[in-house]
Amino acid sequence: MRAIVLDYKGKLEEAQKKLAEMELVSPDRALTDAEMEAMALAFETRKHYKSNWKKAIKGELVQNVEGILRECCEYFVYDDSGLDPAAVKAQTGAIGSRQWQLFVLKVIHYLKQQGSFNRDERLWNFDTFEDTAGGEDEVTQDAAYYLIQHPEWQPTV
Repeated sequence: MRAIVLDYKGKLEEAQKKLAEMELVSPDRALTDAEMEAMALAFETRKHYKSNWKKAIKGELVQNVEGILRECCEYFVYDDSGLDPAAVKAQTGAIGSRQWQLFVLKVIHYLKQQGSFNRDERLWNFDTFEDTAGGEDEVTQDAAYYLIQHPEWQPTV
């Protein structure tokens, strides 16, 4: 009896591994927080700034920007936003979806290239957008607005 139970446990573990692999391969599955952070970390390519950028990412920069975008996303589909609601959905997807996550990362990359995360003249001092008293929410909304209007935008290398 014990041998049968051990055999079934082994088969169950094997099936769970295969299922997990299939979920990882699925192109429309949502990204994990670790994957989002890893993708955002790749936006900083300068060796001297990498550790401080990592500190900002670990300081919840990704989550903070996503929170700001969640708050302003509803505005984008209103008539007075000047945006076509279909274009907004085409760019952002449903909140929480993989497409949404990729849009959040695109906004972060755009803001990074614009220097929006630099706290001051010291280029290595990155802001996490946790406190939006300095207008970080408006900057993020403007970036998202721009990217919705310009879906062809690609980061410079």
